Amino acid sequence: MKNLSELDLSSNRLVYLEEGTFDGLSRLQTLSIKGNYLNYSFAIPNNSFKPLVSLKSLNVAYNNLVEQSYQFPTFPSDLLSSLVRLESIEVDAIQPSKIIKLFIFPDLYRSLTHLKSLEIGLCHLPYVTNITFFNLPNLEYLDMHNCQTQIYERWTLRNGRKLKYLDISQNDLTDECLSSLMSDLYFNEKLQILKMTNPFPSVYVFVPQYFAFDLNATNIKEIYVNSNSFVEVVGNHKYFMLPPTLKVCDFSNNKLSKFYFGMTNLSILDLRNNTLGAYLSTERYTNSSKTELKEVDLFLNFIQDLSFAIFHRHVHAVKINLSHNKLTDVTFDLSHLVISKRLDLSYNNISGISSPTSMNILHKLSKTSKLKMDLSNNLLK
Repeated sequence: MKNLSELDLSSNRLVYLEEGTFDGLSRLQTLSIKGNYLNYSFAIPNNSFKPLVSLKSLNVAYNNLVEQSYQFPTFPSDLLSSLVRLESIEVDAIQPSKIIKLFIFPDLYRSLTHLKSLEIGLCHLPYVTNITFFNLPNLEYLDMHNCQTQIYERWTLRNGRKLKYLDISQNDLTDECLSSLMSDLYFNEKLQILKMTNPFPSVYVFVPQYFAFDLNATNIKEIYVNSNSFVEVVGNHKYFMLPPTLKVCDFSNNKLSKFYFGMTNLSILDLRNNTLGAYLSTERYTNSSKTELKEVDLFLNFIQDLSFAIFHRHVHAVKINLSHNKLTDVTFDLSHLVISKRLDLSYNNISGISSPTSMNILHKLSKTSKLKMDLSNNLLK
């Protein structure tokens, strides 16, 4: 066992760790005791982790039972003091409703200088403030999804200048919280991935300045703002461009009736399951003089017709999804899709392609780019 590098004891019925449980495991790098019945008040002796001198990843989440959560809102930090090489940890974080006290990761975390990744397992943090993560200045990865957070104060991530990945999904935040979050990110030039899947169930407008100013200060590559209630995401001003570093933009599963931005370098645009049909019948989602778009997803948007020029300058696009809409014909211009590999028109109301020009373009694309077109589940005669 002395050469063991990974040990997974998760989802068992452990109620106690005997002293010396991990003796001899000096080469262990990954340990999970997630999802057991370990009561922190007596179940783990103080020196339990001392032999684990090589440990880099520790998962102790979902041991925080209801009856102990008021006494131990998170894993006792003194048990971590010997883990000087720890790089990632998954722990519970509970802010007891009966105690008027803001949650903070303890001072000892500051001594874990190699700690770069924090995932919160069982989480109840209705308030996150500028002290919550104060002792974690080296974090590059922070996952705080499904924390039941309702208040996000400005400067919560004031020490998060090294963050590359942030997941704040599945919470209940207001538009004021969204503004505070974006202001925080303005000072983080390392951020690459931002996940905001359904943290704003009652916010209807995503202000374009968040893209043009706050996120432009980062090096963000992927943003996921899906499954919220946004109705409009429109930047009509010439400066309202998606960040030049952004490659993936996901606003799927919202209630969007308008979407418009400059997107010079974007590769993937996901607008599926919105209500953009009326808007896109006369407008485009971008008017960039050039675009690097490779994939555009407009699945299920109640589209009956599309503006003629919607795909102009999409010379790099290889995949267009227009399935599950209400198109009756192909009257929009396809001539710019010079390397397109897949055009999905399935589950529409297309009875035929009336335009000889469209037919000629499709014929040409089938030869030059080996286009695959899906016309299944239509009304073709």
